[in-house]
Amino acid sequence: MRKSTLVFIFLLLASLTGWTQSSKNSELKEVFKDNFPIPDTPPEPKGGYKKLYKYIKKTIRYPNEALQKGIEGKVYITLIINEDGNVDKSSVRPLTEEELSLLTIPKQVYILNGKCFECEEELVRVFRGSPIWIAASKNGSPVKSRMTIPFNFKYN
Repeated sequence: MRKSTLVFIFLLLASLTGWTQSSKNSELKEVFKDNFPIPDTPPEPKGGYKKLYKYIKKTIRYPNEALQKGIEGKVYITLIINEDGNVDKSSVRPLTEEELSLLTIPKQVYILNGKCFECEEELVRVFRGSPIWIAASKNGSPVKSRMTIPFNFKYN
């Protein structure tokens, strides 16, 4: 599959462990059963977002079935960044319907979670192999944190 055909919008949202104090974040924290401290600084890709975007562009493949059926939309995944900056590979997974219901998502956004398994699987594969991150920190010390990442699959 030609990599250049994949156009993506990649946004990192605030950690679900709460960089903002909203009731929805509290509900999400309950759903995830995380006991992570609320970080002062969020995790960020080592080398910056440009380097992460390059990695994603080089690595991701538009799933054949989605391409053939013209499926486009957004997949939300969750992952944990450990204190050493590594992605906890076992934590990378698509958000469930219950978790998605707790996010504020504009109605016009077409969610692929639960509708395009191949898209979910591809995004999980890419982030399980993600380069190292700079861990979130609390009071100057690295801490474990959970992130939600939306990714837009769009074919041009």
